[in-house]
Amino acid sequence: MATLTVTHTESITLDAGSGAETRGSVNSLSIAGINEIYERTVTCVTGQTTTVATFGTHAYSAANNIDTADVRYVRVTNLSTASKTLELGIGLGATAYAVTIKAGESHVLGSASTLGLATDANNTPPVTGTITDLTSITVRNDSGTDTPIELFIAAV
Repeated sequence: MATLTVTHTESITLDAGSGAETRGSVNSLSIAGINEIYERTVTCVTGQTTTVATFGTHAYSAANNIDTADVRYVRVTNLSTASKTLELGIGLGATAYAVTIKAGESHVLGSASTLGLATDANNTPPVTGTITDLTSITVRNDSGTDTPIELFIAAV
């Protein structure tokens, strides 16, 4: 077993007119007990929706299933070098949410078990309901060019 260390760093120097100001932070997360890594680069074809991962109660319950209860970290990164934007779909049982990820951007999730709740547009915080498990990750590419993504999943 291993410990996954994830570090997010923001750093910027602002020219405030009377002198430069440096701002930013470094945040690290260590996740112990990791013994499975799922890492792949997928070229998402333009005009198509590509399922890049599926999750379930057991890895053996469906082809290429990832065991939801074991997942501790998920990252999807848009590897485009040409300013291509992708739509990332996060399946949550009978619901889903979607975000755009621009070239070079990533979307990060923690545990896949009891991950989230998607609601209609009229719901305002605090959102209520049953938090559900991650069931799938899809990428919709309408950028006009086949675009690669990187998927990284760590599990115990």
